[in-house]
Parts: sequence; C-alpha cells; structure tokens
Amino acid sequence: MKRQWKSTLDIVGRDAAIAAVRGRVPHFINTVAEAYILHAQGLTENPPSRFLRIPGRAPDRAIALPAYVGSDRNVYGMKWISSVPGNNARGIPRASGVVVLNDAESGFPLACVEASVINAVRTAASAALGARYLSPDGPAESVLGVVGTGYIASATVSYLLADGWKFSQVLAFDADVEKLAGLHRKEPYVGMDIVVCDSAERVTAESDIVLFATTASQPYLDSLGGRPTVLHLSLRDIGVEAISTSQNIVDDVDMCLSEATSLHLTEMELRHRDFIDGTIVDLMTGLVHPDPLRPRVFSPFGMGILDVMVADEIYQHTVASGQLVRVESFFGDSVADVV
Repeated sequence: MKRQWKSTLDIVGRDAAIAAVRGRVPHFINTVAEAYILHAQGLTENPPSRFLRIPGRAPDRAIALPAYVGSDRNVYGMKWISSVPGNNARGIPRASGVVVLNDAESGFPLACVEASVINAVRTAASAALGARYLSPDGPAESVLGVVGTGYIASATVSYLLADGWKFSQVLAFDADVEKLAGLHRKEPYVGMDIVVCDSAERVTAESDIVLFATTASQPYLDSLGGRPTVLHLSLRDIGVEAISTSQNIVDDVDMCLSEATSLHLTEMELRHRDFIDGTIVDLMTGLVHPDPLRPRVFSPFGMGILDVMVADEIYQHTVASGQLVRVESFFGDSVADVV
C-alpha cells in the first residue's frame, strides 16, 4: 500500500479496535496465516523481543516487539506491552500496551493502536490455525479443556467456535477459583456444558483439545494425559518430560527456544532441539502432518509480525469508518528552532 507522509498522528482506542474486529474472525485468521507464510518466504523482519524487568518486582515485565512486513503490506511497527500480574487483584487488566505503526517510506509514525485487542485477535487466530492443522479428525465435536479462563482464553474459544468447532463439553480449571464462578454465564461459554475441574491434570486427561492461557512462570504439568491437541499459548505450563514425548509445532523455532519457555527448558535439559517437529507453516503446506499417536502441542511465541499486520488491518478499517482520533500537526509542518 502506498502511504503519504503526513504531520498528523492517528489514535485508535480500544472501542474503535473492537468495532474493527467484530464479526471478522475468518478475515483475521487469514491475516495471521498470511503473516506466517510471508515470514516463511523471508519477506519479513522479526527481531527478537526485548524484555524489560523491573528490579524487585518479579514477575512484572514489559516487552518490545518490533517487526516489518514486506510484499504488498510494506509496513513496520512495534508493540510495547506491559504485564503486571498483580493488576488482577486491583481489578484491572494484567496486560496493557500499544502498537505504533510506521510509514515504510518516510519512517514517520502513522498511528498508535490500543494493543489488548490486537493481542487477543492475533493470539486467538493463531490458536485457531493450530487447532485446524494439528487435529487429525478436523473440527469434529470435541471435549475442550481450558486451563486459565481469562480474556485470552475467552477470545480463543470464540475463534475456535467461529472456525467450525463444536464442543460437547468444556472442562475448565483456573488457579484463581473466583474466575470460574459464573463461567457458564459469560461469553462465549453461555449455553455450553461447563465442568469445573480441581486440577489441570484432570483437564488434560479428559479433553480432546486443551487450551493453556495462564500466567504461569514455570512448568507444573508433567503429563498431558492422552493424545490431545494442545494450544500452549502461555508457553510455560508443560514440563520437560511431557514436551519431549509430544509432537511439537512452533511459529518460530529460535524465538520459542528463549525466555525459559517449556521448549527452552527442554532444549537446555536434552541439549538438542530435535523434539521440535516443525512450524505452523510446515503443517499448513503439508510438509509435516499431525501425529495421532502422540499429544500434539502448538507453542506460538507470539511474533511481532502478527501484531503489526493485525494492527494495520484495524487501522485501515478505522480510517475507512472514521472511528479514530486524529491529532493534527503532531509532528508539525516544518523544522522549528527549539532553542
């Protein structure tokens, strides 16, 4: 897309972002799939994430994810997101952030887009792709297990339903038992058969698809029970033994083997990375096939290219609909003497 330099900066808040994604699940699943394919083709730049940790405030952190997407997209930007688990006790979201989009020609920022919606959409769309390509029987009627029942889990379940999955039962576990209260009255669980479980072990043992969306900082689960499809969105729930005996699919190998993820810990203990069977693009293109004899674990680290592409889609939609705030002359029209 050809973009013109302008002195304005556009602001896309959460309400406008929600309006831009509502009812467009297939579109955003396709957007994320396109991002993965462009990355596999070498048409992106996705540097390692940079983590900022505040001394004396573990596990609080902030993460910077810069990325460039080429081809017809030709846009770059960066997500800046903080994670403060203690916010849950304050009654406010754990994570907050923004994505800044830049014009690829001039380098000037085009827009600042609220990031929680972006994060939920790109995570849920990625998980839907993982479920689609890792499940040998396709989107058949299944038992869904949910470990961690927050915002990301709700978004992901919504995307799975929109992508054709039907769930005869939902087994749910959360270390914060208050989140489980009234779960059957919250979207997207209304009308579903919800069974509250007392452990993650029971969820994994009795489910066909298991979704992990927790705030775990280290593994606590040594077994995945049977042979489920596992959407390991929180990355640090599953122990080395369970990882090493599963079929493991990632979005980017090097990124997933960092920051003490379950995969990273497995690599350090085994001293090799042969337990990784391929990437999501390998599955999408048929280079790798789901293994029905083992648990199948998709561990998407969360690539900046997804944030940039989803943010750009949201931005273009809000430009067309007029649902943004435009700050005129944010950068000024000339170089002024500041002395």
